[in-house]
Amino acid sequence: MRNVVLTVAMLVFFSFTAAFAASKVPVMNAAGRVLEISDTALKVERSIKGETEVMEFVLENPLRDIGVGDQIKASYRQDNMKYILLRVQKTKKTALKKPVKKGIEKVFDPAASAAAPNAK
Repeated sequence: MRNVVLTVAMLVFFSFTAAFAASKVPVMNAAGRVLEISDTALKVERSIKGETEVMEFVLENPLRDIGVGDQIKASYRQDNMKYILLRVQKTKKTALKKPVKKGIEKVFDPAASAAAPNAK
């Protein structure tokens, strides 16, 4: 009798554990530029492997500091073919790279030769 009760208790425990583990929805991330924003929806344009796609997120609460044209990172989950926005954060715009001198300009820099005296 004791073994039967123990076995039933273990089966109930493992079945609830499996049910809770199966119901966990993964959180995904996306980054892109805001195209449209309203109180209920957010449209973001993002590039993946050279191709551009538009994602539309459903908002649970209105966003305050996000505007059209902002670069963002978003965390979301998928529920019934809709993307539910969980968290959004503005990203810093990347700085422009300075052009690198190439060829003869790199070897012969008139400003450098005028500043450095000849040492013979």
